[in-house]
Amino acid sequence: MIWLRIGNGPTRTVEALIRSRAADIRAFLADPAAALLELP
Repeated sequence: MIWLRIGNGPTRTVEALIRSRAADIRAFLADPAAALLELP
């Protein structure tokens, strides 16, 4: 599960967060032991 801890906001804010943390998300998805990724 990926938890976006940014509250309620526009789609462009969510997109910017995901794009800026793409490397972290890829690493999380590649780790079979990982269960939760919190993105501030």
